Amino acid sequence: MRMLLRIAVIPILLIVGVLGLFLLEAHWEMRQIKPTLPTANQIEAAVSSEDGPVSIRYINTASQASPGRHIIHPSYAIEWPDGRILLIDAGMDESGARTFGATMERFLSADPIEFHGSAAQQLGPASARVEGIGFTHLHVDHTGGIGELCNDDEPAIAVFQTEDQAVRTNYTTTPGQTHIHDADCTNVSVLKDGPVHRLEGFPGLIAIAAGGHTPGSTVFVARVKESVWVLAGDITLALDHVRTNTPKPAIYSSLIVPEAMERMEELRLWLRDLERTQSYRIIISHDIQSLHASEMKKF
Repeated sequence: MRMLLRIAVIPILLIVGVLGLFLLEAHWEMRQIKPTLPTANQIEAAVSSEDGPVSIRYINTASQASPGRHIIHPSYAIEWPDGRILLIDAGMDESGARTFGATMERFLSADPIEFHGSAAQQLGPASARVEGIGFTHLHVDHTGGIGELCNDDEPAIAVFQTEDQAVRTNYTTTPGQTHIHDADCTNVSVLKDGPVHRLEGFPGLIAIAAGGHTPGSTVFVARVKESVWVLAGDITLALDHVRTNTPKPAIYSSLIVPEAMERMEELRLWLRDLERTQSYRIIISHDIQSLHASEMKKF
């Protein structure tokens, strides 16, 4: 009996060991990614443009309640005077939302997910005006809706990625990168020479390589008329956590999504300074309360 137990334990130990190696490798890589963050003056100069965006609106593709938290899965539609639209994040399609929601139900005792329609569905005819897209990071709840934006009658959509996002992935972001590569309407444009990355053809909008959460985490900043919006992705769980410098639960950053915790604090403090000194509007992807408080309109 003891021999049988020992034999049965061996594959379990092997599985645990392999998973541990994946985690260690991911954590080691994350700690190496520390791109320079621009100053408020650099950001202000880069987003100032007479031809900048005229509106920014959100599209909520799905929402889900879990104990103590209600999250959304948005895409942000930024529009220029000539009608062109660039999206930041793509949210999810229905299949992806159901799969993601089931995982949340199983492990976090969440309620069933509510799917509200993909970005393409909610944009309707305006989806033909989407000429660009950027991703705050490549987790599947941010990339899953890209495929439905493809239309045989429309030109390719420019996908703007920092070098870290285009080249460096781990097991949490490879599926999202696959979404981009499998979409048959995308043309990837790799942004170089930071810390401020201007997006060609889209004045008033910049990308900033961030790291911390995933290898390719990116912050997008857009000046829309008199307001400056900072789309910060999943750097924190809520805007209040930026203001109070509150980290995510250790079990999340250690075992669920391998994050560089020191870098995450650096990013929180950087965002807090931007909000305090420039009155920028910081948007955290899944924080529905701060999104409503920001008064950003729904598409």
